[in-house]
Formats: sequence, C-alpha cells, structure tokens
Amino acid sequence: MWIRTLGCSGGISAGSRTSAMLVDADVLIDAGTGLGDLDLDELDAIRHVFLTHAHLDHIAGLPMLIDANFDENFETPVTVYAREETIDALKNIFSMTSYGPISQNSEYRSRHASVCRLQPGGRDYDWTSRIQSNRR
Repeated sequence: MWIRTLGCSGGISAGSRTSAMLVDADVLIDAGTGLGDLDLDELDAIRHVFLTHAHLDHIAGLPMLIDANFDENFETPVTVYAREETIDALKNIFSMTSYGPISQNSEYRSRHASVCRLQPGGRDYDWTSRIQSNRR
C-alpha cells in the first residue's frame, strides 16, 4: 500500500491544495482541490472515495471527479463512503450543481447515478471488506 498526499491545506492559494490523499491507485481519502494534480488516467482509476466530513476543503473536487469518471464504457462506479450527515450534505450540494449523481436534469441524473454510489456508514461499518470485494 502506498499513500500519496495531493493536498493538506485548509484553503487555496498559490501552491496550496485542499485535503486529498490517494491510496494505491483506486482509493481517495477526501476530495479537495488536490485532485487537480492528477491526470485523467489517474482520475479514472479512482473507484472508492472516503469523506471525513462535508467541509468544502474536503469535498470541492468530488463533483468534478464524478464528471471526469463518466464514460459510457466504464464498468465500476465510484462509491463515496461517508457518515450519514455527510451524505445528506452531499445530496444538498449536488442538487445545486449540474454535476454529480443528483441533478435537476433527469437525463443527466440517470446517466450519473450509474457512475456514483453514495454509501452511508458509521464508525462500525466494515469499510475494508466492502472495498476489497469491489476492487477492480
């Protein structure tokens, strides 16, 4: 296992990226602006995103990641793992944008719903088994 820190700042400025860490090639912990340093192949490999909480410095890149991963030929959707309150916040945020699994445009929503799954869970959720069973 290897971990690549893409960002760990609480804000944006020259040379600063907000929270995101890539584990191996397919697991992301938080989805801040550090995602912007990945190329399209690296973005396409991400299939599991763990969000610690819903502050913008931890989720700002998520809608764009989901959009970048949309490909009619993909096989495995991106699964976002987070606590229930974080999933609820994401649903509200996505409903205000044209990105992500929830949108006002029903055609866009149906295409993207197959690209991203929101998986609520808490402290006792068996995250490791879930990822191992869904790895490419």
